[in-house]
Amino acid sequence: RTRSRSCNNPPPANGGAPCQPSGVSSVTASASCLLEQCGVWRPWSSWGACTLTCGGGTRARMRSCPVAGRCTGSTMQAEGCNLLACNIPVDGGFTQWTAWRDINGNCYGCPVGVQRQRTRSCTMPTPRAGGNSCSGSTVESSPCLCVDGGFTTWSSWEGNCEVARSQTRARSCTSPAPVNGGQNCTGSTQGARSCSQFSPWS
Repeated sequence: RTRSRSCNNPPPANGGAPCQPSGVSSVTASASCLLEQCGVWRPWSSWGACTLTCGGGTRARMRSCPVAGRCTGSTMQAEGCNLLACNIPVDGGFTQWTAWRDINGNCYGCPVGVQRQRTRSCTMPTPRAGGNSCSGSTVESSPCLCVDGGFTTWSSWEGNCEVARSQTRARSCTSPAPVNGGQNCTGSTQGARSCSQFSPWS
């Protein structure tokens, strides 16, 4: 947005001083404006549910104007959905597997005999009008998963022997990290050595 002013109230006359800055007869100033002031629509909402499961329904989404009367266009948008005729066979499809969950105990610590399970359903889409159902299991089970920890490789030795008289190095139990109660690494994560063990330079 912009605004302007001129050096004419009054204009300089009979050697009078001009407006500052010197010699400028008009000035234009500009500044950014908020979208709400410019009549810009807010983003569309998500699409709503379809009015029919087959045979051609409609769905809609909405948007709003921050300042009533400033925006141009409609607040609602509609489109067709589920256009297949209801008597056309539709084969079923599986959903994604759910997350694993315990089914007869706590997997922590990797106990023998404890199982975990995940499920899926034949609803994406659901078979319709004689369409084929999904082929495959809707339930999957497996023993509890646990992973024993393992050390990373040692880092390089660090430390200035002329200052600290010793050097250190490190490693961590993250290769892999223990999972679901798997065994932690055995041993130190820090190493040190004295600089005195090195023979002097020749």
